Amino acid sequence: MVGRCVVVTRELRGGTRIVETEQCFSSVEELFAFCVGLQNPSIVDRLSIFGEDCEGRARELTFSLQSVSAPTLPPREGG
Repeated sequence: MVGRCVVVTRELRGGTRIVETEQCFSSVEELFAFCVGLQNPSIVDRLSIFGEDCEGRARELTFSLQSVSAPTLPPREGG
């Protein structure tokens, strides 16, 4: 059972300072909607999902993401 989801974003401010911001969500669906709709210069750095396993023990899954800039590629055929 998922208890809460946390997304940590990073943003470069002033050209030299990286600021992390943490936001909590009560469901994976809310977290997904936030990440897909991100319209600011922030980059998603980490996702953590907190909950319990089938035996009631606390569990945490953390996904660390690596963001890179890439040139715009032409669309794939058939996609």
